[in-house]
Amino acid sequence: MKPENQPGYIPHVGPVSPTKPIRSHHKSVKDTIKDLLVSARKHVAEFISSVVTYKADAILLSGKEKHSGGPLRVFYFGLGENLAYLTEQLFREHEDAILAADVNPWRVSAWRKKYQADVDLVVLDLPWPVCRLVRNDDFIALAPWINMVIPIGETWEAVVSRWSKNAKGVDLRRIRKHQLTYRTIDSEQAFLNFYHAFYVPYVTTRFGAAAFIEPEEKIVSIHEFGEIIEILRGDTVIAAGVLIETYGSLGFVWTGMPANVDPTMSDGGFAALYYFNVRLAYERGCDQVDCFTSRPSLSDGVLRYKRKWGAILSGCDALNGQILLKPMRMTPAVTAFLQHNPLITLVDGGFVARLLFDESEVSAERVLETVDTYYTDGLRAMRLYSLQGFAHGVEDALRERGLPVQLYNLNEIEDPLQVYCSP
Repeated sequence: MKPENQPGYIPHVGPVSPTKPIRSHHKSVKDTIKDLLVSARKHVAEFISSVVTYKADAILLSGKEKHSGGPLRVFYFGLGENLAYLTEQLFREHEDAILAADVNPWRVSAWRKKYQADVDLVVLDLPWPVCRLVRNDDFIALAPWINMVIPIGETWEAVVSRWSKNAKGVDLRRIRKHQLTYRTIDSEQAFLNFYHAFYVPYVTTRFGAAAFIEPEEKIVSIHEFGEIIEILRGDTVIAAGVLIETYGSLGFVWTGMPANVDPTMSDGGFAALYYFNVRLAYERGCDQVDCFTSRPSLSDGVLRYKRKWGAILSGCDALNGQILLKPMRMTPAVTAFLQHNPLITLVDGGFVARLLFDESEVSAERVLETVDTYYTDGLRAMRLYSLQGFAHGVEDALRERGLPVQLYNLNEIEDPLQVYCSP
C-alpha cells in the first residue's frame, strides 16, 4: 500500500507500521498484591472520612429550568463536590436557600424525606459508602465521573476504523494543513510550565464555576514516572497533556491550552493531541489509551469528543461516590431536563443510558438518528422512553442495527416516572 493511501496518513509525519509492536504487559503478582492493598487502604480512609470528616449541606434550589424556562424546585443534599455541575445542567437562572449547613451526611434519608414532597426533583450528591443507603430507593444512580478508554487494535487499520468520519476527515485535515507535530518531555520544569501555562488557564476558561483544579503538587509529582506531550505548530506549543504509561495503557490524564494563543493558531490542537496520543500508544505496543473521565451524560461535550476517536465507557471509581436523582413529578420543567440530558445511569454495576422523547409518535428515522448520535460502546443498554409512543416499524428498524436498544412506551401509563426510574 502506498503511504498516502494508508488509513490516517499524515504526510509531514509519515506512515505508521501496519502491525502493532508486540510487548508484554503482564502485571506481576507482587504488583497485583500492592494494588489491592492500596485500594483497600483507600476504601478504609474514605469510610473513616465519611463518618468523621465529611459534612453535607441541605439546599433548596429554585429557578428557571435551563431549556424550557419553566419553574423548577430542587432539593439538594450533599458535599457540594458536583453542585456547580448540577446547577449548570438544571437551571438557566436560580436562587439558593440553605436549609442546613455542615450536617452529618449519614442522615441523608431523614433530610430528603422531610423536603421531597415540596419539590420537583431530589438530588443527592453523596460520598461512598453513604450513597449505598438510598441507591435502591427509587433513585437513579449516576457515577459523577465515568472512565473512558480507546482500544488499540493489532493493526493500524483497525485503530483508524474506530474513528468517526469527522475525525478521519475534518480533524486530520487540520493536522495536515497546519503541519502539527509533537514532542514529549519529562522534566519537572516541563510539568510546572504545563500546570501554570496550559492546564489552569484552559480548565478555568472551559468549565468556569464548575471547574475542578487539581493541586500543583499532584500534577508536578507525575514527572517522576510520566511525561508531557506538547503539540507544536512551527515553534509554538498550542496544546499539551500529561501522559502516564502503565501495564500497556497510555494514560491521557490532564490537557490544556495556553490562554494567549490566537484561536487561528490553536486550530486542530486538541485533534492533534488525540491523534498523536493514539499513534504513540500504537507505536509503543500499548493495548489502550486511557482517556480518564467524563460526565455521566451522552450529550456531554468531552464524552462525545472522546467517542469520535473511538473511546468506550470502561467503568467508574466507586470512591467518587454517586449522584442520585429522583424526579417527584412530571412537570414541563422536569420533562425538559430529562429530555435534554440523556443520562448514563448505574444499574447492577453496568451503564444504562436513558433518553426521553416528548413529541408525537416517534418515527423510526428519529429513533435511528438518536441511536447514531448517542450510542456509545460500553453501554449495557440504551433505553428510549416516549411519552407519546413510537410509530410502527421502529422495532424492526432497531433489530437490523443489532444494538442493545430498548423501547419504553409511557403513553397512557399512570406513573411514567416510576417506569423511567426503575432499574
